[in-house]
Parts: sequence; C-alpha cells; structure tokens
Amino acid sequence: MRITIVKWISIVALLATGLFWERLSSYQLALDLVVSMAAALVALQALRAGESRWFAGFVAITLVYGACAAAALVNPAAPLLHVGGPLGILLVGLTLVSFGLSLLGLRAQSILSVHSMTGRNPADAR
Repeated sequence: MRITIVKWISIVALLATGLFWERLSSYQLALDLVVSMAAALVALQALRAGESRWFAGFVAITLVYGACAAAALVNPAAPLLHVGGPLGILLVGLTLVSFGLSLLGLRAQSILSVHSMTGRNPADAR
C-alpha cells in the first residue's frame, strides 16, 4: 500500500511537471529528488518480486534523476537536464509511463503472518 502511494505521488509530480513545465522549472531539484527516491523504492519492490526487467528500468530512472539532482546541487544556474527542453519533456513522459505501468505490472506482495504459538485463544491455555 505504501509503495502504491509513493508511485501515485511521483505520477502526480511528473504529470504536474509535464503540464506546467514553464512555471515549475524552478522546482526541478525537488522533482529530481522525489522521482529518484520513488524510483529507488520501486526498484527495491521489483528486486523483491524477482522482476529483473522492472528492476533494471527503475535503477536506470534512479540513476538519471539522481545525476540530474546532483548536478543541480553542484551548479544550480545550469542544470544538467532542463525540464522544459525537448529531451526533458521526453524523459518526464517516459518516466510517467513507467510509473503508470508499474502500478499495473508490479503488485505489492502480501506479508505473511506468523501463527500464534499458544493457539487461537490464549485464554484457553490456562
């Protein structure tokens, strides 16, 4: 459930960036950090599920957005990848599609519960 919320947050952030890229270009560092962390969490989910293609794709997204965030921290005046440029819009679109498909393709695994050692009703153990 938590990973689904993280995916939706990143989808909303990417969609807002794609629609309002002129106004949100000053928030590019925040976008890069949010998407990078969300992609890292989805990559961990894919690794636990044994989905190597999903894992590789989201590790690539993590590295690209992480590199853009690191470059923006080093030189904020000239970011590595400007969101408003054609390559930036393409990257945002592909990342948006990747997160959307991961909602359908990567399902959260249920956590197995441990049965009680004392039985169903501990009051009967007396």
